[in-house]
Amino acid sequence: MKKVIPFYIGLNCLIHVCYAQDSIATNDVKVIRARSEITVGRYLNNLLNIISYTGAESTDIKELINQSFGDNDKQLFLNSQVAVADDISDPDYSNSSNSPDLPVVRYLNAFNTFYGKSDANSVFFSDIRSSHVKKGKKNIYINVYFTSYFKNVCLVKPSTPYQPTKRVAEIYVKKGADNKWLLYISRIGYYNPADTLNDVKDDIVVTDAKKQTHSTAPNEMILDSAAKFKEYTDQAQVEEKNSNYQAAINLYTKAIYFAPQKRYICEARINELNTLSRSLADLEEKCKAGNYTDAIKGYSVLLKNPKLNSNYSNSAYYLGRAKCYDKMGQLTKSYNRQVEYYHDALIDYATSYDYDSDNMETVRCQADLYQRMDRNVGGPKN
Repeated sequence: MKKVIPFYIGLNCLIHVCYAQDSIATNDVKVIRARSEITVGRYLNNLLNIISYTGAESTDIKELINQSFGDNDKQLFLNSQVAVADDISDPDYSNSSNSPDLPVVRYLNAFNTFYGKSDANSVFFSDIRSSHVKKGKKNIYINVYFTSYFKNVCLVKPSTPYQPTKRVAEIYVKKGADNKWLLYISRIGYYNPADTLNDVKDDIVVTDAKKQTHSTAPNEMILDSAAKFKEYTDQAQVEEKNSNYQAAINLYTKAIYFAPQKRYICEARINELNTLSRSLADLEEKCKAGNYTDAIKGYSVLLKNPKLNSNYSNSAYYLGRAKCYDKMGQLTKSYNRQVEYYHDALIDYATSYDYDSDNMETVRCQADLYQRMDRNVGGPKN
């Protein structure tokens, strides 16, 4: 039995009634904003992808759901009754006026029931941004805005695809027993256009870090901005090489926070990756549906002038077209056509590798095709 690997960084889950403080230090604001975006962009995103993973056992999923709001060091939500605006039970749910609020325990179980399973990640969060730190009646909090996209189908409406949805998560913030900040999701809803990312209403007073005698921020968060920028951009490049384009976009977005003066570097990559991921998503859907000829035409259009594309893009486009030829070769009953399709696939696999030798999917697919061709040397199919 495959076991689900816990993915949260340890969070002390001691919950008690507290009163919101009147001010907060600059370093603490940086910590809270960074961790709030990680809470949504990594922990919540990973939770949903694991629940929708075909290899996850039902008992593991149940345990994972309970841990997400239970009294343990993997707690993600404030409690089991945290309200989540339903965006999963019906693909037509798109805003607060036509979607009910569910307790998070019901929402996660509905996600497990109504959302289609797959072997690869199918839940993508992008455009992740945190608000200023806010002062509530009994605690401080922060809002995290993001765009959610579900790639798999709704099992009760398989012909209606989910659409990208703008969401907002409210994050409850408090100090733990070890004087470190603890963050828990206290609500997830639809984004209200009347709200703004830079709204100053209820902002908590931020004190000058120079006046502090010490910092309460965890040591790992107090890093030089240039180092953090490099850390996130390096991670983004790794995700690009693994064709995890949404993850790369999220990391480039985080990098901008630490080096706004270099945002032009990241935004150029973000724009290219957004275009690449959208193009690939449409063509991959055609390929999955068996429309290989249309998909090949689409890839060929994108490759009409490869000098205008980046090496990453060209490698991805050649790989996509090769996989279509490869699949057509597997399905045809004509030996001669199979040889022709496989020949075209091998050319595209090789070209994909030439543009990006770190494209591991190209290497795997090419090796797999060579193995199948060796097994099929005996002659034409019957």
